[in-house]
This record gives sequence, structure tokens and C-alpha cells, in this order.
Amino acid sequence: MSFNVLDESWDIKTIGDLVYAGEADIQTGPFGTMLQASSYSPNGTPVIAVKDIGMNKIIHGKSPLINDSDAERLSRYKLQQGDIIFGRKGAVDRRALVTVKEEGWIQGSDCIRIRFTTPKIDPVFVSYFLGTKFYINWIISNAQGTTMPSLNQEILKRVTLPIPSIEEQRRISSVLKATDEKIELNNAINKNLEEIAQALFKRWFVDFEFLNENGEPYKSSGGEFEESELGLIPKGWKIGTIDDLCETIFSGGTPSTRNASFWDGDYYWLSSGETRNSYIITTEKTITKDGIENSSTRLAKKYDIVIASAGQGSTRGQTSICLMDTYINQSIIALRANQKTTFPSYLFFNLKNRYEELRQISDSNSIRGSLTTNMLKKYKVIIPPFDIQNQICPVLSSFINSAEHYVRQNKSLSELRDNLLPKLMSGEIRVPLEKEYELTTDLPMAAESKEQYFTT
Repeated sequence: MSFNVLDESWDIKTIGDLVYAGEADIQTGPFGTMLQASSYSPNGTPVIAVKDIGMNKIIHGKSPLINDSDAERLSRYKLQQGDIIFGRKGAVDRRALVTVKEEGWIQGSDCIRIRFTTPKIDPVFVSYFLGTKFYINWIISNAQGTTMPSLNQEILKRVTLPIPSIEEQRRISSVLKATDEKIELNNAINKNLEEIAQALFKRWFVDFEFLNENGEPYKSSGGEFEESELGLIPKGWKIGTIDDLCETIFSGGTPSTRNASFWDGDYYWLSSGETRNSYIITTEKTITKDGIENSSTRLAKKYDIVIASAGQGSTRGQTSICLMDTYINQSIIALRANQKTTFPSYLFFNLKNRYEELRQISDSNSIRGSLTTNMLKKYKVIIPPFDIQNQICPVLSSFINSAEHYVRQNKSLSELRDNLLPKLMSGEIRVPLEKEYELTTDLPMAAESKEQYFTT
């Protein structure tokens, strides 16, 4: 493995070179006999598994826990801020930088971690280098195993790293980290927006505290209710089915994966796993016109609601809203709101609010264990009058529009980061030295300050 840099002052060393020099340490996770499922407890220290390793970050909330005595027994495997952790099997292209939030967590049996013990190496810089296409392509081609690729210490020791001065490493990592922090901030904003929108939806359409003709909360101000097959509902509301709210409900299909001419085309194509994102603005795969004409895939339009009808883990029942046109696979059900009777935002938040119910009705399908279009069409729901929806749904729609803004911004930021990454790591683009600027009334325009950035 070789990595070319454009600045001759930069060193090139393997991780193995650093290990032999005492400047890095590699630790494989504990043997399975040291950490068994029976050790897990309701509270305690998280144990990192492969599924918890994202793209340069550890995914919180799903790790098993061990008690304090077991954590102390496995203290050799405690993580420190600045460690870089990899999965030993499966998604070997992923890695996670350990932050102060994960300090003291335990490295799982199926993980390997690298720890740098020299002030000459910035682990943040290295973690970004391990996200370059150069590294990812190399590690995938060198990982052992055909059915499930795997890593070991010897493979990682062969990885070469560009090593500029520590000051240069920190300048590069600061640029990339600032971009990722902005992406995380946008994600947090969207999470808050969705939670607020869900709370508004629940207050109006679950708790029945919509505003009456006097501008007062309906239920709290003594509004009238009547019995229905779904319990008490406000007077004048109806019981119907999801089909009553929709213009159409349909699923899609998949073009032949053996025919290369069906893929990498001009049309978006959505798979069920991508419904983990609430707002769909792009897809991982695209198809050609031939792929569309030679399969049962169908077009979901902008503002259609899509639900994962099948999938492992938490995928099944996940609901998203399309913010662009996309074709869909057979594990997606698309629902197009009948805008004469309901708002797309009402349908979206209604179905988002019914995730557990959707999973339960799909579990009743003993043959396929999945949702079907007929199940959804017959699914009973409360239908509020259109004028009630019209009071709050434009507000809910504004939350969706705001979320779309941040999702699209994140896409642009991710593309910027990914384009900058190899150029910064090779020295093709240099980060300007930090310097103090005096605020003046005659600041240069952006185009006039280009000498601060240069290529070699």
C-alpha cells in the first residue's frame, strides 16, 4: 500500500512502524469467553459492538451494558478519548473516533482499536484519513474472507499514513471537524423540529386539544364526544381507513441486479433501508429507463409517504416523506394523500405516530411477516374534518420544509467534505496558517482573498 503526498516534508509511515516505535498500540477485543451475553445488565458501562460503529462516530443508545465489576475486570479494553475503533467482521470500511462522551466504555469482542501514544499524531486527523476512498478501497480489497470480510492486527499494521507536522494535522482536522459538527448541528435541529411537530400532531389529533370555534382547546373546554369503534372521538369526526385518506397506495419492484445496464442511470430508486431517514431527498442507487421499463418498480412522487413494508430489526414500519420523485422497490409501500380530504403532512405524521402498530399488524402476516398494501388500505383510523386539518397542517408542513432545508444543506456539506478530504490529506490543498486579523471597514471580497489558499 502506498499513498502519494505532494509535500516532500510529510512523512509516510505504516501503522506498524508506529507500533514498533512505541508510538501506537493496537488492541483486539476480549475473547468471547471473557464477555458473554449473560454478563449484560440493565445498567452500567456500554460495550461497543460492530453495529455501534458508524462513519467516524459511535452510535449511541443500542449498546449492551455491563456492571461495574465486569467493567473493572475488562479494564484493559476500556476506551480513551482519541482511540479509533474498527469492526473486525462485516463493515470493515467503517471506523469510529472515540470522544469524551465514550471515555471508559468497553471495546467489544468483535472490535479492534488503535491508540496513538505520541504527541506527534493527531488521532482526529488519522480518523479522517481512514475515511478517504483510498483507504476504504484498500481495506476492502485486503480484508480477509469472501462471504464476510474481516480485519486483524496484521492487516491494520500495513496501513500507511501521511504524517505532516502536528500543526498541519490539526489545521486539516479542524476544517473537516467543523464541517461534521455543522452536519451534526443540523441533524439535532431536525430532530427537535420533528419532535415539536409530533407533539403538535398528538395534541390536536390524539389528545383532541385542537382549537374550537372560540380558540379554546376542544377537550379541556368541554367539547362533545361520541362513541366509535376506535373509542371516543370528537363529535363530527369519522372513522375510516387509510385508503380513505389516499389517492393511491402501491408498492414497487427491483430491476435485475445481473443486468448492469439497468443501474447507475438518471432516475432515483429507493430501497427499504433508506426509510431510516424521515426526509428523502436522494437515494443510494439510481436506475436507467431500461431498468424502469423492465421491472415492476413504480414512481413515488414528491410528498408521497413511503413505508418500509419488510426488513430486519427496526426497519419494517419506518415512515418517510419523499421530497423528490423516486422509483421504489418491492419492500416499499407508497401512499399519496388525497389532497381534497387530507394534507400530506397529516398523513405523514399520522403514520410516523403509528410505527409500533404498523409493526404489530405486519407481524400478523404469518406468510410474509411484512406489511401489504391491502393491510394498509383496510387499516382503521380516525378522520378529522378537513377544516380542522387546515388549521394546523400548514404549520406541520412548514416543519417539513424547514427539515428539507437542513437535509439538503447536509448533503452539500457532506459532498464538500468528501471532495476536500483527499486533497487535504495529500497536501494538494493547504489550510492557511492561523493569523490575527484586524477588523476594518474595507474588508476584501471573498474573490480577493484567494491567496490565503493555495495548491501545490
